[in-house]
Amino acid sequence: MRRFEQLAPTFRSAYESFPFSWVYLTTADEATDPALAAEIDQVNAEAGAAVLYFRTPDGIKHLGAKDAVASQSAEVGSAVERLLSRAERTRDASVRLDVDGRRLLAARIERTGWLLVLMAPRTPST
Repeated sequence: MRRFEQLAPTFRSAYESFPFSWVYLTTADEATDPALAAEIDQVNAEAGAAVLYFRTPDGIKHLGAKDAVASQSAEVGSAVERLLSRAERTRDASVRLDVDGRRLLAARIERTGWLLVLMAPRTPST
């Protein structure tokens, strides 16, 4: 998690060096939730485009993107909505939030205002 916080400015700088309106990055390695990675692969492959969002159905409606698909993970969608709500209220360059044992971090991309979001695995309860 600390590594992501250290790298967020680098991600922002790298993104801003590209002339595109957005960049979509994802990875499926040992650190990724295999169920979420499989959902990304399946939904986006079937659609032939990046249409999967980790948002609630209401969050998807707010987007207004007719091809958008909400993730089947209600827990992740709800956590992301809470993070987006806080980010909207604070308008900070980065946001950190703990939701139900998971740490979420977000770095705002200046050119678009979009957020690069990282959700850490659930921490074991003590």
